Amino acid sequence: MSDARVRIQTLLGHPLSDEQWMAVSAPLEPAAIVAGAGSGKTTVMAARVAWLVIEGYAPPDGVLGLTFTNKAAAELLSRSRRFLLAAQDHGWIDAEAVLEPAVSTYHSFAARLLIDHGVLVGLEPGAEVLAHGAREALAAQVVRATTLPLADRGRAMASVISSTLRFDDALTELDLTPAEVLEDACALICGLEALPKRQRIGDQMLEAARMRAALCGLVDEFRAAKRSRQVLDFADQVRWALAIVRQSSDVRTQLRGRYPCVLLDEYQDTSVAQRLLLQTAFGDGHPVTAVGDPCQAIYEWRGATVDNLDRFPAHFPRVVDGVPSRALRYSLADNRRSGPLILDLANHVAAPLRAIHAGVEPLTAASSGRGRGDVRCALLPTVVDETSWVADEVQRLYAAHGAWRGIAILSRRAETLVDIDRELRLRTVPTHLVGVAGLLDVPVVAEVRAILEVLDDPTANAACLRLLEGPRWRLGVRDLAALGRLASPDRESLDAGQGVDSRLRAAILGTDPTDLASLPEAIDRAAAGAGADISPQARDRLVRLSAELSLLRRHRDDPAAELISRVLRITGLGVEMAIGPADEAAERARAMSAFRELAARFPVCVGGARSTLGAFLARLREAEQFDACPTLDDLPRGDAVVLMTIHKAKGLEFAHVIVPGSCDGIFPGTGRDRWPTNAQVVPWPLRDGAPAALTAFPDPVGGPTSTSHREFLRASGDLERAEERRLAYVAFTRAERTLAVSGHWWGPSQTTPRGPGEFLGEVHQWCLEGAGDVAVWAPPPVDGDLNPLVAERAAAWPREPDPHVQASRQHAADLVARARDDGLASLPLTPAEAATVADWDNTTHRLLEEERIARRAREIELPFALSVSDVVRLHDDPDAFALDLARPMPRQPSAAARRGTALHSWIEGQYAVQTLFDLDDLDSADALATDAELERLRRAFLSTPYALRAPLAVEAPFAIVLGGRLVRGRIDAVFAGPHGRVEIVDWKSGGPGGLRDLQLAIYRVAWSEAVGTPLDRIEASFVLVGTGEVVSPARLPDRAELDRMLSGP
Repeated sequence: MSDARVRIQTLLGHPLSDEQWMAVSAPLEPAAIVAGAGSGKTTVMAARVAWLVIEGYAPPDGVLGLTFTNKAAAELLSRSRRFLLAAQDHGWIDAEAVLEPAVSTYHSFAARLLIDHGVLVGLEPGAEVLAHGAREALAAQVVRATTLPLADRGRAMASVISSTLRFDDALTELDLTPAEVLEDACALICGLEALPKRQRIGDQMLEAARMRAALCGLVDEFRAAKRSRQVLDFADQVRWALAIVRQSSDVRTQLRGRYPCVLLDEYQDTSVAQRLLLQTAFGDGHPVTAVGDPCQAIYEWRGATVDNLDRFPAHFPRVVDGVPSRALRYSLADNRRSGPLILDLANHVAAPLRAIHAGVEPLTAASSGRGRGDVRCALLPTVVDETSWVADEVQRLYAAHGAWRGIAILSRRAETLVDIDRELRLRTVPTHLVGVAGLLDVPVVAEVRAILEVLDDPTANAACLRLLEGPRWRLGVRDLAALGRLASPDRESLDAGQGVDSRLRAAILGTDPTDLASLPEAIDRAAAGAGADISPQARDRLVRLSAELSLLRRHRDDPAAELISRVLRITGLGVEMAIGPADEAAERARAMSAFRELAARFPVCVGGARSTLGAFLARLREAEQFDACPTLDDLPRGDAVVLMTIHKAKGLEFAHVIVPGSCDGIFPGTGRDRWPTNAQVVPWPLRDGAPAALTAFPDPVGGPTSTSHREFLRASGDLERAEERRLAYVAFTRAERTLAVSGHWWGPSQTTPRGPGEFLGEVHQWCLEGAGDVAVWAPPPVDGDLNPLVAERAAAWPREPDPHVQASRQHAADLVARARDDGLASLPLTPAEAATVADWDNTTHRLLEEERIARRAREIELPFALSVSDVVRLHDDPDAFALDLARPMPRQPSAAARRGTALHSWIEGQYAVQTLFDLDDLDSADALATDAELERLRRAFLSTPYALRAPLAVEAPFAIVLGGRLVRGRIDAVFAGPHGRVEIVDWKSGGPGGLRDLQLAIYRVAWSEAVGTPLDRIEASFVLVGTGEVVSPARLPDRAELDRMLSGP
């Protein structure tokens, strides 16, 4: 064994396998490491950093490590530091060396290039990075102001905004310009129009091509708007960074000199643009090591290029004596996570993927001490039965292992998790629901969102229908049909009088016939008396609904958070949330509080103009589609079952994993958007390295036919099924000890049975062969059987509200009606009676006044939920805080406060954190764009060591209970320190006068309880950005002390 290997194994504290050592000590030349699931790739990468430094190939800060998330970057940096510190202690590296490898995210690397060299492409160093929310707001301004025909009617605004942003992202990720795509679209339009006869697919492609051409124009206008305002979004960072390295050989030379060695993590998830950036900057034989697993490439839908790792040897060739040759590949296949039975199943499922990705080896079980593993499968009659079975399985695992933590439910679709979460909560099982399903699918949130959509878009018919048939208005089928006829009285003649071409032209002009029907407008017409076949009861309800919507429309341009509060007041939903069982009411209140918080963090203003409701709704739509919405409580809770989508589980591991909803049509999923009929999808012929089977369509001579389109769909389906299989492989390899996969025959509303999906079928067969347990396997329904769930609901439409909730509502309504109809207050009084009543009033007034004067102190009830700022103010000045509670008054925001808000937003942008909403008030940020003090603070931050560090978390939300009160807040940043320590940082734009140790104490306890780090290993500091001074209190209160502060004596 070589001395070098002994040294590295000493640093790690355990031996390396031969395959790990080959990867760690690979020669200084381009190489790809195919790291299978659970093979310890982060340890290998950190060990390679130590090896490079110890052997003298690079100084610590000469090793560039890039990955995708701040968490992954912090983990790699922490391990690398730990190994380098140990090497320094052994005397193997210079005792004076700065042990700080250059580890960051891909986006942060691109952002740093813009800061250092942006002037080469006309960008100012201080260009603002638009966080999500601000980006939608600016896109909304562009869409509303455009003269392009796609949006000139202002209809379906949220959809147009979302399409523009998605198309902009797609072009950036694929390194395409709007002009290139527009040229292709125009050529396709001309070719299709020239055909003597078009089949139906030709008509559909013509419509999509015209819309794609319009989207190219919108993207051009959006990019011009960003350029004129000197702002960027996250995708722009890569686009402009690529332009810089393409343009400047000096920058390329500088980068290669600064970073003699480069490590690229999760390389299978890089996009074409990211690959070209790295290839241009560090190609030509530079020592680049790419680490990843093509079998875990599950992000193609958001821009990743699946074959980047497969093609790495050709993209980054070795260069020996000026002659290029393919780079070498290394393999890590020893899995240290899962039991052998789980691994055998995962290898079986991944076998077709290994046939696609040559050189990928099956996983082998390393000694982990976790046993052989347990594989189970189940097929239930209905989705309700499956939900119950999953809950039973969770309770079985808890009974066997004594902890909820470690149990994860991973689903292909977010909506699958909602009912499971509800069932577990009914059984008092603690849960942590991650992602969009945790918020936007809560009924009261969904209803408020529907109202917002109706206010924003006169053709939001689906949202309007949700309101009409919901528990508040409960219109029946006949009345809905009558309202539908009223919505489009000339529909039949319109359809009959228009040909295909005129309807297509109308679609491009934003006047598609399907958009002309407007249920919101029909409501107003019915309220005014139209629609003779509408029942009197329905008309009375429509009159009240019309009045509500009319009142709310006056405030449509209010900030989203204010509008939501107004909706709750005017509709009475704010009161209705509190009706019903206490635990359910609390859950509804918690969800609505989180929804309002998201809205409050959405920018009020961007680029000098007010944001729009459409921009906010577009952001929600993006969040829903990509499962990117913050949860009700983003930080993990203590002992709780985790529910999340498989996409979100990538990179995680759990002792026990359950994969529900593995049904035909759900997992694997179907119905992807494809470019011939969807304008937002970039055509395959324009993509780099696209498969020949996909670029051959359509035939440039004969045009598209139904036959050639079926061949295209078959080739597309093969590609999509492979991605679904990768998703199954990722899900199965998250499990350490238990893997359970389940499905059902009947969904909630299907008229044909679903049955087991392809992967559940493979697991079932695997179990039948003796490698697992079939818990239950329901036989298929008999031909002609009806869905029992549909049959049970057939007579219950419109949906009947919960009887307990309805009884509470009716009781409250009866009390109000009796008080109103009693009529006592309106009876005429005789003069003597009027005098008596006046005397009562005067006496009551005097008694109340005497009581007020006699009372020395007024007791003010402390609210249950407090912010960290509330707690600090309560501690500093209880009387002033009580006065504010008793008589709240608005505060005029100061310039310093606005400057601080803008600075926090800008710092968050530097770390390229892609959260859904941000705390930045872009109205203030825009107003301060020329603020010299703000610019000074920005430059001061860049000179601090924190600017180059990769945080564990940025703007991390938390909620903890202290002294019986719920305390919410956000931690500015958390960094990994040496020896497993953690540093919490709070940025301050002012001087040291306003620092409060209590604030840091709360952050410290919250982080400790959220992630399990012992309190004594967490440091907390204020960073005075203007001076760079770091203020670290010598001692901070612990939880017991904080509890006493809030609970009183």
